[in-house]
Amino acid sequence: QGAMRPQVAALSEDEALLLWQARRATTACALYQQVTADGGVTWSAPERVLEKLGDCDIALRRGPAGEIVAVAGSGGLTLAAWQDGRWSQPKALRAGGQDPTTGRALAFDAVQLAFAGGQPLLLALGQDGDVWAILGQADLLAWIAAPPSPWSTPLALAQDVADAELPALAVDEEGRVHVMWGAGAALMHAGWDGSRVTGAVAIWQASEGTASHPSLAVTDNRLHAVWSGGPDGQIYY
Repeated sequence: QGAMRPQVAALSEDEALLLWQARRATTACALYQQVTADGGVTWSAPERVLEKLGDCDIALRRGPAGEIVAVAGSGGLTLAAWQDGRWSQPKALRAGGQDPTTGRALAFDAVQLAFAGGQPLLLALGQDGDVWAILGQADLLAWIAAPPSPWSTPLALAQDVADAELPALAVDEEGRVHVMWGAGAALMHAGWDGSRVTGAVAIWQASEGTASHPSLAVTDNRLHAVWSGGPDGQIYY
């Protein structure tokens, strides 16, 4: 495959892990590994790994108890841990924070991972060229090895809706989800039946003032809505 960017990590006195990138890969990033159990005399056959890492620009870091962590990326990091002879599923680690002096949100770049006193340490460049350090308070290896989130990826019920407020929500007797929110003078509705989104549709338009703060309820398979609207904030049904 034309190996490039090789990295080696010792697993024990005689065992080692070799990770390398294929130069002539059919995809933008293809990582392969080989393992030796006899100090490098013989190696296992090349095996493609970490296909979901998304970045071949990686570094191998050693954790506080000797664990090996593959770190990819710079602005946001993607991490995978070598455990029980295989790599864990990659997980994205988003680095962010606030300037304790000004309270301004910080955008980090060139993020690097290290370990200090058994805790994960992130070093990063801020948007003004400052160097920041963030000390993790959790067991990073346990976080990487934790099961995937039980939540699905976000589903957009509406896009490019100006002045949208936080929505009200109700579920009817057939399990369909109804969502309603105010957007300026319009009262918007969208639905989800478990597989597809319907809407978003303006179901009421205020001739004066705004439509806001809706509340929803379902009784006898009918959807009831109240909201504040009009020039003086009357309650509508």
